[in-house]
Amino acid sequence: MQSLLGSLATGRFPGTVHLGRWASSPPREADDAVQNDFLPPTGRLEACGPRKKASSHSRLQYNPNRRTGKGEKPLKMIRLTPPGRSAVASILLEGEKVGDVFRFLSTKSPFACNVPIHARFPLDLAGSSEEVVLHRLDETRLEIHSHGGEAVVAAIMQTLKNRFHATELSWTDWIAASNGDQKRIALSLIPFAKTERIAGILLDQYHGALERELTAILGCNPSEAEARTARLRENEKLGRRILTPFRIVLFGPVNSGKSSLLNAMVGFERVIVHQEAGTTRDSVGVESVIDGWPVTLVDTAGIRSTEHELEREGIERSWDSVQNADLVLEIVDLTRNEKERKTELDFPGKLMIVNKWDLPEVRAEADSYADAVRVSAKTGEGIETLLERISKRLVPNPPEPGEAVPLA
Repeated sequence: MQSLLGSLATGRFPGTVHLGRWASSPPREADDAVQNDFLPPTGRLEACGPRKKASSHSRLQYNPNRRTGKGEKPLKMIRLTPPGRSAVASILLEGEKVGDVFRFLSTKSPFACNVPIHARFPLDLAGSSEEVVLHRLDETRLEIHSHGGEAVVAAIMQTLKNRFHATELSWTDWIAASNGDQKRIALSLIPFAKTERIAGILLDQYHGALERELTAILGCNPSEAEARTARLRENEKLGRRILTPFRIVLFGPVNSGKSSLLNAMVGFERVIVHQEAGTTRDSVGVESVIDGWPVTLVDTAGIRSTEHELEREGIERSWDSVQNADLVLEIVDLTRNEKERKTELDFPGKLMIVNKWDLPEVRAEADSYADAVRVSAKTGEGIETLLERISKRLVPNPPEPGEAVPLA
């Protein structure tokens, strides 16, 4: 469906036909020529099973009152796109009667798989029809893509119920009934993916990445099988939290520029910045994306000794935030003396950040923090490098496209 929706967006399908030629409804007799334009000019078509000879009167011969025969499974109808107005709506049909639906809508075009075909869908409303694109996946599955208006979708689905006794299933029920744990889990998570990268990983799993990898492992020599199994275990860590944003905590002394740095990282003024020490009194979370990975950046109260009760509570919460972090960015302020810089933070794998890199006095002191990332929240210098380092810390070896990521 993804490739077909891309074709719909551009208005181009296999062949050289452009959707613009149907800006106004074409005459019925032109439909067969239009359908044949979609077929590749050369090469063999992938057939969807035995073809039945089509008649120019197939619509008249089809009996809409025919009930599902003995032993024949009912036609399932699943709306794949969410309710609401949209440019395109997609409906999936599953069942042995898919061929009947296809023949009802198309008269002469070969019943080929994975070849988008233009057709007109006669609605049960008197004299009304709707332009659709048919995409037959195999003998028992057919996608119907139409205009996304609610009235159009409702009319098409009602016609399918009336003429083919289709049974409507919600997408959640359809997923629950699907075979294969990984496919079912992936399909149930895709609607909640927050980034294109996460959605791509889930789509790979839905299309059988894990099954292919397990089959490959069974055919490997022992050493290669061990290496590939170890890679699966590594990817499983990502799979267990595929929808959970990484929690990144900015930690450091007062006035070290944590809030300014967070604003620079997300690209807008999310948290209040002021020269007065102790402005941030609570931990503030901001959702963002780094290199395609969903993250929550947490600004915290600056660390220092204070008698102010409210500020002390904020500092306690700063330490609590560190306990729940996936990564801590410790901000170093080289404009302060050695004693004021220290926070006594002990967090494995913390990333040291030297902020205020635009100041000459900071550059003069930076040699003692050779491994730290040098940034200026004020000018933006070093921010891209910082984001790259963060991404590498969060997911050191990200999965390649098509690679198996076990989901739990």
